[in-house]
Amino acid sequence: MPRPSQEEKILDAALHVFVRYSYEGTRIRHIAEAAAVSEGALYKHYPSKEAVAMALFTRYMGEYVQRLHTVAARSIAVKERLHAVIATSFAAYRANPDAIAYILIERPRLIEQMPEGFVYPLEIVGQILTEGQATQVIRSGDRRLLAAIFFGCFLRPIIVSRSSEAHPLDLINDLSHEQIITDAAWAAVARGG
Repeated sequence: MPRPSQEEKILDAALHVFVRYSYEGTRIRHIAEAAAVSEGALYKHYPSKEAVAMALFTRYMGEYVQRLHTVAARSIAVKERLHAVIATSFAAYRANPDAIAYILIERPRLIEQMPEGFVYPLEIVGQILTEGQATQVIRSGDRRLLAAIFFGCFLRPIIVSRSSEAHPLDLINDLSHEQIITDAAWAAVARGG
């Protein structure tokens, strides 16, 4: 009977190792040790640390973008869709904090290696913002800048929550933070904000 694949075990371990040590600080042996496999077994699945990183990024960014596409396609007002973007982002973060931190904070540079035609999260939000500019509910300005500011309201608290041990910000269990962040993100892009 063939042995079961170790691929999922390797990917799960790699995600946690990359987030813990950073991509640059991670070595193949760290991933192998965390997955309880030999380096040889790891290399049977992935030829390099870069290949492991890209496999993780492709999986989790693809899932996240699909969720955002679903929100963007809803037939509701711009404000409600933007609120839903934050709610969807928080749901994804609560379901797998390391995955969201990895794709949006640790390895966002990998987005440049996604296949041609891949629609980025900032583009999805930018499309909603452009629609809002046309109906004059969103302030004027470059949609990429506004999308970056909007996402910054979500990402910066995550960065703070993950880096401060002395004064932790609990974004997983304290649901009251989500409303404050949602309101701030809307105020940052709304006309008359």
